[in-house]
Amino acid sequence: MSSTDFDLRGPAFIHNPYPTYRAMRDRAPVWRDPYTGHVFITRYDDVLGILKDPRFGSNRINDRLKRVPDDVDVSRLVELLVDRLVMTDGSRHRDLRREVGSAFTAAKVRSYAQGTDAMVRQTFDSLREQDTLDVLNDLALPVPSRVILSVLGLPPRDHQKLRAWAEDFYLWLAHSPGDIGVRTQRAVDSIVQMSDYVDNELSALPSGTEGTYVARMATNLESGEMTHNEVTANLIGILNAAHETTSSLIANGTICLLEHPGELQRLIAEPDLIASAVEEMLRFESPSQIISRIATEEAEIDGVTIKPGVMVALVLGSANRDERVFVDPDSFDVNRNERQNLAFGRGSHFCTGGGLASLELVSVFRQLVPLLPKARIISGPVQWRPTPAFRSPRDLVIEFDSVAITIAEFGGDWYGQVPTADGSSHN
Repeated sequence: MSSTDFDLRGPAFIHNPYPTYRAMRDRAPVWRDPYTGHVFITRYDDVLGILKDPRFGSNRINDRLKRVPDDVDVSRLVELLVDRLVMTDGSRHRDLRREVGSAFTAAKVRSYAQGTDAMVRQTFDSLREQDTLDVLNDLALPVPSRVILSVLGLPPRDHQKLRAWAEDFYLWLAHSPGDIGVRTQRAVDSIVQMSDYVDNELSALPSGTEGTYVARMATNLESGEMTHNEVTANLIGILNAAHETTSSLIANGTICLLEHPGELQRLIAEPDLIASAVEEMLRFESPSQIISRIATEEAEIDGVTIKPGVMVALVLGSANRDERVFVDPDSFDVNRNERQNLAFGRGSHFCTGGGLASLELVSVFRQLVPLLPKARIISGPVQWRPTPAFRSPRDLVIEFDSVAITIAEFGGDWYGQVPTADGSSHN
């Protein structure tokens, strides 16, 4: 294992981690962080291999707890983490996934398309009179919140407080800056509030919720198919993931298009490429940059022995830029035919909600792309959140040129009447 040192926390890395990833792939594809002892895996084939290897488990709770101050009671947090789908393996994972993933099968996701499009259109309708857009607060945060609450059968009015609770949890889960004691206490407080919220919803389901996902979870609880902690932990897990990951994807994808105006114009001319563009956004600026596994047996990766108990950091952001797999990987290409990105993971832990996230992204960018010609970021240079594990901007406010505001004129449906950068349109 290379003794080469890499800075994965400094401002230069946070701003642009990809040169560091390339250096790691070339010089130390299996690298031990001298500060944490975690082993970082950066090449595509190695990352994919570990994602499918049963010798690497997902229960990383003990590693997370190493950072927790002794004076903070995290017992409730631990109870819920133990029963989350993403922390389980083997037969228990398969059983939980069958129930937890019931709302996210391919057939179910297709059934959400019409409702998702309607919610996205309503959001854009409310923004018609604006010549600026706060991408995070006006779009990237509310849309995924409303969609997931609709899918689960929970009240849409609750999206703001659920979003705030999810943010507190992820700031603790990731290696974020700031006092770990303060972050831990906030995560505990938020998870307790979210747990109470889920309990209240399960115990007082209103009429009309029959057949919804939350009703199914209540039935599983009553029948003994799932325990109270399993139901609560996984409803919270779904809410957290839907808020964090999909919101980041919308923001990151917007940045990709604004920073690559040639590809933006290509989408305007060829709107059928939207689905392909979404895949490229997932590859090029993966929101989940690093996910973890723990070695349960001794394994060898690229000639390096990994002992049981060692935490392995799988760098998805690096794997998705691996020049051994992707042609010209640092170029953003909305018509890239290489669809094997690892943004949603792979193997038994492939992201349960990945299909829904992709559906939302396609719907959002079908509406957003016509607004972007001549748009510019006015919130200043993009400042990325200071954590290596998740990648998304702190804020993102854009201003439109008046000739580019076509949503009202074209009713949000620009197929066959495509706006151009000079404000004209063609069929």
